[in-house]
Amino acid sequence: MSLLEDVDALRNGERFEEFLAACEADARGRTGLERHPYAQAEKLRRARAAAATVTAAPALARGLRGPQIAAEMHRLRCIEVARLEGEIMGNSSTGRVALVTGAAHRIGAAIARELHRAGCRVLIHYRSSAAGAQQHCCASSIPCAPIAVPPCGRTCAGERRSGTSGASRGARPGLDLLVNNASAFYATRSAT
Repeated sequence: MSLLEDVDALRNGERFEEFLAACEADARGRTGLERHPYAQAEKLRRARAAAATVTAAPALARGLRGPQIAAEMHRLRCIEVARLEGEIMGNSSTGRVALVTGAAHRIGAAIARELHRAGCRVLIHYRSSAAGAQQHCCASSIPCAPIAVPPCGRTCAGERRSGTSGASRGARPGLDLLVNNASAFYATRSAT
């Protein structure tokens, strides 16, 4: 969804098509890929169409205003794009294991709820919001054990990270879906 927003795809379809043409030219401009199909363009067009189905009407009906409406529309658009991604994968979500990073609050929590409703076994990742992650699991009836991944590079059990923590490895071999929603921003000093 962030890519669609970054190129203003929902408001400016012409610019979006120019962006897709540039991406395709970049991909096919690489040695050996000149005649390789560029399926990403159609996937992004479908994602744009799915996101465009979201309107402000539900947010207005709930009495939301201003930035709250924008945040709610973004959340719902993320859900629509996630649903589409499930369809593109061409199979049911039932029983699949999904890890959602930054899932203790806001958009990550909404994505985790929707994946759970779609039948996924959801692993809730958080960095410092243990209470929020546990509350989210309980409130959403998601049978999960939240996974803490502190910035030091070790899981909450102290083991070295190797893709997933012991809690997720014990849930089922492999991970079917990763939603990388987490982000952290740290102030850095300028070199100038």
